[in-house]
Amino acid sequence: MSNITHYELTTIIDSNIPDNEHPEIIEKIKKLITKNKGKISSENNLGRKKLSYPIEKLLKGVFICLEFDIEPKTLKSIEKELKLNKNIIRYLIIKKPENAKPIIAEDPKKKEKKVKEEKPEVKIEEIKEKKPETTKKIVENLDQNEKNKGEEEKKTNLNELDKKLDEILNDDIIN
Repeated sequence: MSNITHYELTTIIDSNIPDNEHPEIIEKIKKLITKNKGKISSENNLGRKKLSYPIEKLLKGVFICLEFDIEPKTLKSIEKELKLNKNIIRYLIIKKPENAKPIIAEDPKKKEKKVKEEKPEVKIEEIKEKKPETTKKIVENLDQNEKNKGEEEKKTNLNELDKKLDEILNDDIIN
């Protein structure tokens, strides 16, 4: 009797490999799983992300998640092949319940941007025509929003600084 178990494989592909070669690498990983009588249930390309620390002098990697069902005894051969693949800098295989929800969610920063874009612009003239008592409070809220926009600009400046710092560090690592 076969003992098929559900697993999740997360791989980090070398970020120096061109994007047009990524599907070929992913296809090799899928063939490796199916060759060992595994069945792939889902695939999730998380894209290029910054690593927490340099791995093999790399600061970024392309993250790929695959969920599959396979017999546990064939995992060793899959791990052996993954270790030998020079395009994969790290991998992790975990046993996962089939009914588990995906842990990886949408970036919360993207959700905030969507919400901010949906808010309609309010004109001060329209507000002044309404009750004078509430006008003062609304104008104060608008002023606070303007201050918040300034803080957002500072955050974007920090993102630009982070990119420059990455470039400098990358140059130091390469040289």
